[in-house]
Amino acid sequence: MSKPKQNISKAELEILKVLWDTAPLSADQIVEELQKRQTSHPSTVKTLIHRLLNKNAISYKEKNRKYFYTSRIKKDKFYRDESNSFLRNFFGGQMVPFISFFSEEHDISAEELSELKSLIERLEQKNGK
Repeated sequence: MSKPKQNISKAELEILKVLWDTAPLSADQIVEELQKRQTSHPSTVKTLIHRLLNKNAISYKEKNRKYFYTSRIKKDKFYRDESNSFLRNFFGGQMVPFISFFSEEHDISAEELSELKSLIERLEQKNGK
């Protein structure tokens, strides 16, 4: 089997989220789960499932003449890869400009600031400082 491609659209990501929560699922079950979250047309969902199959992002097994789908991409790896790509593309892979940008654009609560200080302390201990 070839490696999954990471160029996943927002709509395809919604299907992956359903499969990360509960898998394996049939196409009808995926449609049902998506309709609980947002308006989704069954034929659109089935087209997206086909695209994800072509990208090797999901796999299927046949049981009783029905296909049941499972994600081939691990949730934590997907988010890690997407976050790293975002950091590289927008901030040259540098954390300080990233944190600086978001701290200037968004208010940081006292609780979040405390968590960031704790994170910095853990990183300093990890790096032997």
